Amino acid sequence: MKLSAPNPDEDRLYRACHKSVMEIVRACHVYNSTDEDPTPDFRVLRRHISSPRMQDVYLREFSHLGHVKVGLSYLDAHTMLADNREKTIAMSPYDWVKKAQRVMSIEEPTRHDSFVRVQLWTFDPAALKEDALAIAVMLSFTDRELYDPRISQAVDQIARQFGFRCDSSV
Repeated sequence: MKLSAPNPDEDRLYRACHKSVMEIVRACHVYNSTDEDPTPDFRVLRRHISSPRMQDVYLREFSHLGHVKVGLSYLDAHTMLADNREKTIAMSPYDWVKKAQRVMSIEEPTRHDSFVRVQLWTFDPAALKEDALAIAVMLSFTDRELYDPRISQAVDQIARQFGFRCDSSV
């Protein structure tokens, strides 16, 4: 399916798991690139692709193995960012419901707690191809999180692979 460049006035919002998400990314790049600004800020993608992140849950005594790394853990694996000692993973609401009865969550973790951060995503992150996962992870960061220069620089490294940049001052 060939998509035309997304219209900025169009109300259509795609999920990051959409089968044509990479075509949407390319179309957004073409539509938003100019001679003065050939690498637009990746946030223009938010007009057309929604963040998959619904909620964060902090779990004690939970193995992150076998789950998709997202957030800072994804950036740690794909950029020069050094991850926190806590891992960040994503799972779908369906997987969360299956596991929620068997885990101990923490309301407000402290730096002394050992925990895994679980981002509940609107879909199963394991179903994404690598490029689509990178886009979904970029979009999952909030503007507040991107205000941290370490995070925005790491997201910038990922965004540049797709012709975008991450400007922490936005």
